[in-house]
Amino acid sequence: MPGNGGLGDLLVAMLNMIGAGPTGPSAELLKGLNEYNPALYTAAVTLQNAAVKPIAASVLAVMLVLMLSGISARAQHDSQLAVQLIGAALFKACLVILVVVNATPILDAITGISVQIARAAYDAPMGGGGSGVPLGDQMRDDLAGADLMGQVGMMLMLLIPFLVSQLVSIAVVVLVFMRFLQLFILTCFAPLPLAFFGHEDTKSIAIGYLKRYATYGLQGAMIILAVKLYQVVVGGYVAANAGYTDGDPLAFVASHFGTFLVGPLALGAILFGATALAKAVIGE
Repeated sequence: MPGNGGLGDLLVAMLNMIGAGPTGPSAELLKGLNEYNPALYTAAVTLQNAAVKPIAASVLAVMLVLMLSGISARAQHDSQLAVQLIGAALFKACLVILVVVNATPILDAITGISVQIARAAYDAPMGGGGSGVPLGDQMRDDLAGADLMGQVGMMLMLLIPFLVSQLVSIAVVVLVFMRFLQLFILTCFAPLPLAFFGHEDTKSIAIGYLKRYATYGLQGAMIILAVKLYQVVVGGYVAANAGYTDGDPLAFVASHFGTFLVGPLALGAILFGATALAKAVIGE
């Protein structure tokens, strides 16, 4: 019985989607905050300037008072030392003010680094020794020429891996949205934790904030890397067989069913662990 061209095209699309992974949703991670949602970025910066920076200024004033109080206790009977310590404290306060005032450019630089890493990973060749042609396209002629029962059998075998891969794609959409939302919220409050750089006893708050922000920024690059590595793993099986050349698509799909099923499951597990991986790199 001759094959069904419509079912053949559907099988090609399913195999291509399983092999490619969630490339569409993950492409959003190649954007900075201002590119992802300019209106939300503007609102976050406006809120930061209007509501948070005045509070940060008060915190800075308290930090300076505490520093001067400590200096007075340390150099009570040494005016020369007191002048030196006061000068150092004022210089430090000026540096902290510069950091607080330029909180948004500093955060943009952090996200810019993660975006550069993500773009480099996204543009990297899939590798694995394969031809780079999606698996479904390699099998297109044989899939279209297979008999109807063979096409139905392949569709049944690919259905579960395909559905899993689509669920992983939905999960990526959620992860991307949550990642950007967290970065926008942290951007709103940036001046406040950065103001705590002004005192030795509180600077760990500012350092912790920057680490957390860098973690969420790097999470995007980790998601991109996970998707690319997934493509290499799936493509590696094709490369190991020198591409699809045996002319028996049903046997090929059956022999690689485990790869098609385990691949998306493993990708999902790695994606949900992207934050932990980013923390390990940041050292948080």
